[in-house]
Amino acid sequence: MKDDKLQTDELNNPLNDAVKSKDLFYDEVAAFHQLNTDLKQIFYLLLHEKIEFKGFSALLTLRVSPHKTEILIEKIFDGYVCYNKNLTGIIMQKPIELAYALSLIHSFIQNKKYTFHYATGIKKYPDVEQIIHRLRNTPCITGCKYCNEVLDIHKGLRKYFGYDSYRTFWRGSASRKAVLAAINNKSILPSFQQEGKSITFRCPH
Repeated sequence: MKDDKLQTDELNNPLNDAVKSKDLFYDEVAAFHQLNTDLKQIFYLLLHEKIEFKGFSALLTLRVSPHKTEILIEKIFDGYVCYNKNLTGIIMQKPIELAYALSLIHSFIQNKKYTFHYATGIKKYPDVEQIIHRLRNTPCITGCKYCNEVLDIHKGLRKYFGYDSYRTFWRGSASRKAVLAAINNKSILPSFQQEGKSITFRCPH
């Protein structure tokens, strides 16, 4: 909040702007230091060599972890992302986008929702959304802890509705097909006469 705008008729106040920017910067440094140690290491390893973050990273004086970034990510996000998605390639090609994606995923894990900065980040780094979908919404072929638990259409059915199988009618189970399509990131518009819409909405979550 630029409080000088509320107290004076000046068009601008460069000194106050500089002070506010400094305060905001150190607020960000303080917020960073409150993070889990491994999470700080992940963000540092992903971003410290990028020109946009060099000044910020220089003030952190972190002891660099001897572990690979992939190992730290697997440790912190175990059970929340799929690891069979070539993490090494994403780290090398899109480190900033991956850092932003992991930040959003961590916020979702803690608060069950994405932060209000989500739209801003997606606009500046459009690949962030693709990385999130890749790590959390695309079942891997071989299967892993996350995909087998979260992206299993039958486990969601049992968890939320108490059913062991989808109802089958003469054309097959439309709700099962819709849930499977949703988990595989396909656009769907369910239109059932009776049962199915609630199952289609809830099971992929």
